[in-house]
Amino acid sequence: MVDNESDLVEIYKRTFEDASHSFIVTNNIDKTFKLCRGGGINLVISNMLLPTDPKINESLGFILLKSIKTLPKTQNIPTVILSNLSMADKQNKAKRLGADAFLVKSNYTPKQILKKVEKFLK
Repeated sequence: MVDNESDLVEIYKRTFEDASHSFIVTNNIDKTFKLCRGGGINLVISNMLLPTDPKINESLGFILLKSIKTLPKTQNIPTVILSNLSMADKQNKAKRLGADAFLVKSNYTPKQILKKVEKFLK
């Protein structure tokens, strides 16, 4: 999971680990992309609202998504965007960039998020 909300991330981590899933947490897209390129990552859950790169004025969450989905070695890793924003334009952009799902955090409990993303782990 790539997110900068540490308290919430801990809840998700416990929820996934209680369901016997390994769970790696980072708030760094470079580290995340390196882990993906190294193999063994079965799913990426990323907050879209990671800080924006001022050089290109784009959310790091979108940059990560674009990076994962354009590299042949990583393009088949299911990628779920988990965000507090429910704006249709952001959801559409995520889908255009290859997100497998876009979930609004406030609409689901961590257990419901787990159930939604488990379909990508099978």
